[in-house]
Amino acid sequence: MNNEQLITRYVSGLKMVSWVYALIQMMFVFSQLLIPTASTDLGKFGFPTLFLASSLLNGAIALNTKAKNYRPLLLLSIALIIFTNIGVGILNNLDNDPSLVASNIGRIVDYQFAPGIMFITVSVLYLRLTITAFLSALFVVSTAIQQYMNLSLGDVYFSSDLSIVFSSGLAINSQWFVLMCLFVLFTVIVVTVTSWQFDKLTNQASNFERANQVLGRYFSPEVKEEIENSRFSDITAVEKSSLVAVLFTDINGFTKMTETMDPKDVVHLVSEYQSKMVAAIFSSGGTVDKFIGDAVMATFGTPTSRGNDAQNAFECARKMQISMSQWSKERAEKKLPQITHRIGIHFGPCIIGNVGGDQRVEFTVLGDTVNVANRLCDACKKFDSEVIISDAVAKRLSEEIKSDFEANFSIPGRTEKIGIHKLQL
Repeated sequence: MNNEQLITRYVSGLKMVSWVYALIQMMFVFSQLLIPTASTDLGKFGFPTLFLASSLLNGAIALNTKAKNYRPLLLLSIALIIFTNIGVGILNNLDNDPSLVASNIGRIVDYQFAPGIMFITVSVLYLRLTITAFLSALFVVSTAIQQYMNLSLGDVYFSSDLSIVFSSGLAINSQWFVLMCLFVLFTVIVVTVTSWQFDKLTNQASNFERANQVLGRYFSPEVKEEIENSRFSDITAVEKSSLVAVLFTDINGFTKMTETMDPKDVVHLVSEYQSKMVAAIFSSGGTVDKFIGDAVMATFGTPTSRGNDAQNAFECARKMQISMSQWSKERAEKKLPQITHRIGIHFGPCIIGNVGGDQRVEFTVLGDTVNVANRLCDACKKFDSEVIISDAVAKRLSEEIKSDFEANFSIPGRTEKIGIHKLQL
């Protein structure tokens, strides 16, 4: 997942948590107005005012959060919720009518658990493990301090006898207190684990998406789907020898053509050419092995054979020629120079696996077959041919072809000669 996608995710999380928290605070406003829990006029006014202000501010954050202002609004949101919780604690203490102490101690102890639990629960919606863990720890500590301050008052005691709890305002229900403590801890654990799991799954999804994008650049849709389904999950981990059809294609006279061209135009030309070639490769079940300048190297039979790989490579060459013909018409209409290219195909054994060092690893094919295919592509210039295939390819075709056959073509640097077929597709 790139930075832009990550920020988009974070913005969505902040919007969601702000709307949720705004809704919760507004519910508290109505609950305080309809069923006041405050004992004093200060509390009856202060609680709904605090919750209303928090609700409006969180709503404003939700409405105005964008990628460009995400970080300051995130800090504002966290600060707002923290101060709201602190404000609740302060109001609870100020709302302690001395004449009602006996009835307020139990109410304060029970009530002060709520803000921490509420915010711990909501914080997971930020979709960020670090923030959830930080806020969970913060509110566990703050809740513990609040409870300690209440319980440190003189004459306060625990009792499991409900009749005593209801009759004495200094008595605190011990079972309820323990239950609330456990509930806070349980909530912290659950939301932290949930946030951690969500973060883990998101990272896995982003890694898969990134890998999927890479696969889509090099493999045809059918092969990519098979890899995604883990049918070839270990293919890049083990080097193996396999029979593969290798195709090279290259623009004729590219160097001379681009001597006077603007660099941007050169890049555009190469990109347009390669995109057309890749489309033909993918539609024929091939794999893009690499780009070498304006040249494209494709393989058929990697990461696994799809049947008659030589025939697929030949079909790819035919599609490339059709694409080039259409492109020539388009360029002619625009009064642009005509582009021609050459194609070489060979079939034989290759080593399939990873090459490179610790800093960079590339999945590719190696061997004499690759060299021969490249030489056949170059030989198109010598024989004034559009496509040259080896006899090893021709023998595996499911169709008869019209070609000029040469039995003993010599490959530079190679002792053994091969038969080649020169075609005009």
